[in-house]
Amino acid sequence: MRLLVPALCVLVGLGHTRALAQTTPIDLASLPAEIKTLPWRDIDVSSLSPLERCRSLFLMSEVLDELRAQSTAEAELLSDYIDSNNLGAEFASQPPIADAAPLTMANGLQVAAALLRGPMAKSSYATQWGDATTGTLAAYEQLYQSSCQWKWSAMTDSRLRVRSMMRYLQATGKLDAYVAWVPGAVEKRTREQEAEAAQRHTTEVAQQQQQREKRLQQEQAQLQHDKQLQEQRDASVQVQQSLCAAQQSQNQVQSSGQTNVVDGAYPNWYYGGAAAVAAGNWYRNAAYQGAAQARTDARVASWHGRGGRR
Repeated sequence: MRLLVPALCVLVGLGHTRALAQTTPIDLASLPAEIKTLPWRDIDVSSLSPLERCRSLFLMSEVLDELRAQSTAEAELLSDYIDSNNLGAEFASQPPIADAAPLTMANGLQVAAALLRGPMAKSSYATQWGDATTGTLAAYEQLYQSSCQWKWSAMTDSRLRVRSMMRYLQATGKLDAYVAWVPGAVEKRTREQEAEAAQRHTTEVAQQQQQREKRLQQEQAQLQHDKQLQEQRDASVQVQQSLCAAQQSQNQVQSSGQTNVVDGAYPNWYYGGAAAVAAGNWYRNAAYQGAAQARTDARVASWHGRGGRR
């Protein structure tokens, strides 16, 4: 990626967005020969294989994140300086500028492909997806094509703003003052970002601690709940057994020793002796209980000829 950024800076013309990253424009003469002589114009984008196209688009997508961020920050610095010095009205009165022959995203893709064939041939960008299927490559191509398009557009918009404001400052003799102002402004933004990062870290640490404490409380509550539930189950079994025994005794009194329904007596399984629901927790679910009650009511109503659904 280190090679692609200067290559695009040269070809796209980002060299004079100098204040943010450097104090002087890019020195074309000092660039590596492999960059200065990169045969990007020889690349026919339409002839790239699906694999090569995916790799080139992915590389472009990642680099455009950096270039877009740089141009956006540079535009913010310039606009801050112009605004804080009450130069906005004067700047706005200047005629707009435009590139005579701006590079397109297709040109950027040519640069990426040329780099992957040459200086970056041994990078991870040039070797990934070697075993990807045709369908996978098609999906990746669609994804990165879309992301590159909007990133390129965003970078182009920011870059044009930078060029316009730079040209204004240079034309009015204020560029040197801006360049002298930038280090302090960048330092201020750095401190602000560091303070925000520290605050976010403190907040995240506190949130993580709260989450740990919450998870511990939840675990303890779950253990307590499980313990209470088991005690409830044990008690239920004992109560059911006792009720069944008592009912059996009652039935014997009423039915001369019969243990099943005789003369209206309740069976000994009436209190749960024949039920198997205690094998799980599903029946304790409030939603199930409400729905079960509604279904039972509807069935009973239907049985009694009052409509309803089973």
